[in-house]
Amino acid sequence: MIGLESGTVRVVQYAAVWPELFLAESQRIDGRLAEHGLKLRLEHTGSTAVPGHAAKPIVDILAGYTDVSLRE
Repeated sequence: MIGLESGTVRVVQYAAVWPELFLAESQRIDGRLAEHGLKLRLEHTGSTAVPGHAAKPIVDILAGYTDVSLRE
């Protein structure tokens, strides 16, 4: 299971599926953003991104965007 109920803290053993879940979600996000002409860099962050590391079962995704036209 991925995710936690509100107000719950739970740490579980590493699950080899976490990188696959990140990839699937990042592809879903990329697809939706592309519909609006946006391209972000998505990174798998947090404890689920560390192979073999126990973690809260939450796949953290960090999004970065650089638009050079916004620089002064």
